[in-house]
Amino acid sequence: MSTIQRDWFLAQGVPPERLHVIPHGVDTTYFCPSPAPTPDSHSPLRLLAVGSTGRDFTTLHATASAFQNRTDVLFDIIGPASEQPAFADLPHVTYRSRIPDTELLLAYQSSHALLHLATSATANNVLLEALACGLPVIASQIGGIPEYLSPSCSLLVPPSSPTAVMDSIHQLLQDPTLLSRLAKNARPQAESLAWPNAARQTSALYSQLLAA
Repeated sequence: MSTIQRDWFLAQGVPPERLHVIPHGVDTTYFCPSPAPTPDSHSPLRLLAVGSTGRDFTTLHATASAFQNRTDVLFDIIGPASEQPAFADLPHVTYRSRIPDTELLLAYQSSHALLHLATSATANNVLLEALACGLPVIASQIGGIPEYLSPSCSLLVPPSSPTAVMDSIHQLLQDPTLLSRLAKNARPQAESLAWPNAARQTSALYSQLLAA
């Protein structure tokens, strides 16, 4: 699902000609922008972080802490219960765990941007689900993440760099047109990764192999 896996397979002895990359897909029918009006650009910037495996909670906490005395940024974190105590003293952070899919969808649809900070990644459901709901992304430039994003819908930051994440958030706060432009391009990026496209690529690969 990402070119970063290639070296591992080669190290296992898989011939390079047998390696093919087909990107991970997303259900763009279920994950979609809200039919209701999008969040008001004059309201606080709502940043959503979702997930547990491979997430950089150290950088996420440092970033959230840096904005705790401001009223123009809110953080909505959906993660493991084990990480919740670290955020308990931050009044501008809402932390939830093990929520149903319907609540997750609403979280995507009611946010302004996804904050996707990672320590490792190949492909990621959250990243694609957020894009499908029209959310631009601030993401760690690590693993396969850059392969699923483009500059038209995202801001990439170095791994483990709270300062870079804060700078990106300030960019969105200071330039509402940038936020709008990134958001406009998020959904098309997800549509290029919709499951029917993955299915067509898989079918074409098998047809190629059967014809060989």
